[in-house]
Amino acid sequence: MAETIYNQGGIVSAVCHGVAGLLDLKDDQGRLIIKGRNITGFSDREEWLSGMKSQVPFFLEDRLVSQGARYHKGWLPFTSFALTDGRLVTGQNPQSPRAVAEAVTAALCASDVTRCPPGSIPAP
Repeated sequence: MAETIYNQGGIVSAVCHGVAGLLDLKDDQGRLIIKGRNITGFSDREEWLSGMKSQVPFFLEDRLVSQGARYHKGWLPFTSFALTDGRLVTGQNPQSPRAVAEAVTAALCASDVTRCPPGSIPAP
């Protein structure tokens, strides 16, 4: 579904381990949509600190990098961090959903002011 939304010009967002849903997705030219893009998701350090090493089949940070993403993370683990790169909006960890929602709202408003929630457009 995310691949279809992206290929139809929509904004795609994901937070924490949900960013794994962007792996292997391709654009309408057959290229990985995360290749060369600024992306975040649960970091290797956060996996270790949370004891997830044996609970996950792979570390997301490593897999994103292996698919050509430009992976970024916040300075401190478990603090809110979100990135927007074109129509992709990603959040690093469970502390990031608000920042992702705000970034998606900003992206929607930038593309079409009629999509802005009431009160979200600053007065002139």
